[in-house]
Amino acid sequence: CRIKPGIEAQEAAATGYELVSVPFAQPVTQTSNITIIMQGIAQNSQNPEKAMQFLNLLYSDSQLLNLLDYGIEEKHYIKTSDTMIDYPSGITAATSGYTNSGIFFGNQLISYVFKGNEPDIWSKLQEFNQSAKKSRALGFTFNVEPVKTESAAVLNVLNQYKGGLETGTLDPKETLPKFMDKLKAAGLDAIMAEKQKQLDTWAQNNQ
Repeated sequence: CRIKPGIEAQEAAATGYELVSVPFAQPVTQTSNITIIMQGIAQNSQNPEKAMQFLNLLYSDSQLLNLLDYGIEEKHYIKTSDTMIDYPSGITAATSGYTNSGIFFGNQLISYVFKGNEPDIWSKLQEFNQSAKKSRALGFTFNVEPVKTESAAVLNVLNQYKGGLETGTLDPKETLPKFMDKLKAAGLDAIMAEKQKQLDTWAQNNQ
C-alpha cells in the first residue's frame, strides 16, 4: 500500500486489524498516483452535463461526499465531534456492511476524519502532497499495445512468483534467479526497450 499520513488508520478501519507503516523514501508524485483514482465521464454518457455537475459536487459538497465515503449516519458511522466519526456501538469494519474508503471519491480534504486518525490529518495530508517531489516522467503513460503478448506472459510469471517471494514463503536465494530467468524468457527485455523508446519520445516532445 502507498505510504501517506494516516495510512495506518485508514487500512485498520477497512480491515479491522491494527497496522504499522514504515516509509523507505521521500514522497514522489508519479503519473500512476493521479491516474489510479481518476474519475471521468463515459463517452456514451446519456447526460454528460449532469454527470459533470455530480463530479463537481464531490469536490464541494461535504454531505454528499461523506455519504459515499462513510455511508449513512447512525447506521454505518456516528459523529463524535463536528469533524470526527466512529463506528456505532457494536459495529466494526467486519460487520458494518459498508467499506469506508475516502480515497476513492472527490475532495478528501472536506470529508470527516475517522477515529484513529489525528484530527488534523487532512492538513497534514495536504502538506505531504505539496512536499512530494515530482517525477521527471510525470504525465507519461506507457502504451502496452506493441508488447501486449510479452506483457501478458510477464504478468503470468509475476503471478506465479510474486506472492511467495514477498512473503518469504519461497527462498529468494533459490527462487529469485529462476524468477528473473523466466521474466527474461517471457519478454521482459522487449517490454523495457519499448517503454524506454516511448519515454524518450515523450521526453523529447515535453522537454
